[in-house]
Amino acid sequence: MEALLLGTGGWIPTDARETACIYFREGDRVLLLDAGTGTRRLLTSPELTRGVARIDVCLSHFHLDHVVGLSYLPALPPGIERVVWGPGDALYGMATVDVLRRMIAPPLFALDVSQATSSVGELPVGELDLGSFGVATRAQTYHTEPSLAIRVGTEVAYCTDTGYDDANAGFAAGCRHLLHEAFYVGSAPDRTHSTSSEAARIALDASVSRLTLVHIHPLLGQDGDLLAQAVEVFASTQVGRDLARLV
Repeated sequence: MEALLLGTGGWIPTDARETACIYFREGDRVLLLDAGTGTRRLLTSPELTRGVARIDVCLSHFHLDHVVGLSYLPALPPGIERVVWGPGDALYGMATVDVLRRMIAPPLFALDVSQATSSVGELPVGELDLGSFGVATRAQTYHTEPSLAIRVGTEVAYCTDTGYDDANAGFAAGCRHLLHEAFYVGSAPDRTHSTSSEAARIALDASVSRLTLVHIHPLLGQDGDLLAQAVEVFASTQVGRDLARLV
């Protein structure tokens, strides 16, 4: 399986980082975790979709920096099936297609979500069988709206848009690699996002092999302090960079 970071920033894309999007490929199937502005790399790096028959997109939640890339899907090469899975019913008691229609429908967008995608399904709290991609999720309740932590088999656990949540250590246990948000340096002003040292505590308690910090604050500047505070807790830490390979 191939895995690549297409977007490692949060909130606002910058010259260095697009917003949240993680790419997995197995044969002619692609899985995306979140669809922020990093989704545009499917178009600007056409080798990412060459020979692909189907793309599944699993959304952690519906904030714009995680979903705006869904509006880019109609520009994909013809013949690629585009299936979107979201936690509308599981987390908010609303059908995912109805939530997405607030953004992808006239007059905000030229197409309705049903035209921009092949289908839209519900991402449950629990497990979802996507062929060669075994996806599992758990609800995170500390963000401004709830979000999902997502696992892809035993390779990667992805925890974004959450304050420090010690239950994520058990969720990530058994995975080789943890991708965890690190929006704040030092102490967090609230519990809607995590610091890099809090991400490192989750990695340590989960006994993963590697931690990559993602959902980086766009106004942070240099990454040095972010990394330094994490490695004090968990040595095998790196700051995520767009187009870095995970597998």
